[in-house]
Amino acid sequence: RLSQRLHCGCIASKSMFELLDGGGVECTNCTKNSSHSLVR
Repeated sequence: RLSQRLHCGCIASKSMFELLDGGGVECTNCTKNSSHSLVR
């Protein structure tokens, strides 16, 4: 997970974050490194 929190009022670039199916967001680096992001 991210070491920094994203809260209401933050300006976040869509290219930097992915929306998660279960709700919330994750940075693209975490998504790329996450075993949950790929279904094989």
